Amino acid sequence: MYVDQKEVTANAGETITIRCTATGTPRAQITWYQGQNKMIANRRIAVSSQGHLVINAIELKDAGYYTCLGNNSAGQDSVTITVNVQSE
Repeated sequence: MYVDQKEVTANAGETITIRCTATGTPRAQITWYQGQNKMIANRRIAVSSQGHLVINAIELKDAGYYTCLGNNSAGQDSVTITVNVQSE
């Protein structure tokens, strides 16, 4: 598992992208969690086809720990990223 950064700091209202890459064969399925809760795509949050997490118009409540979990038939691995959000 690889992420481009272990900690992200953003200002409220910004869009952030957290890049997470899993190598292996077969290709790993990427799942994102905020804390213990599986991320569900909505009007502000999306997971790209490459497995990157995109949060649009980030809010103070979005601050916390995010985990990128890669899973395939060979096993699984994860990495956790800290997201800090500052008020405007």
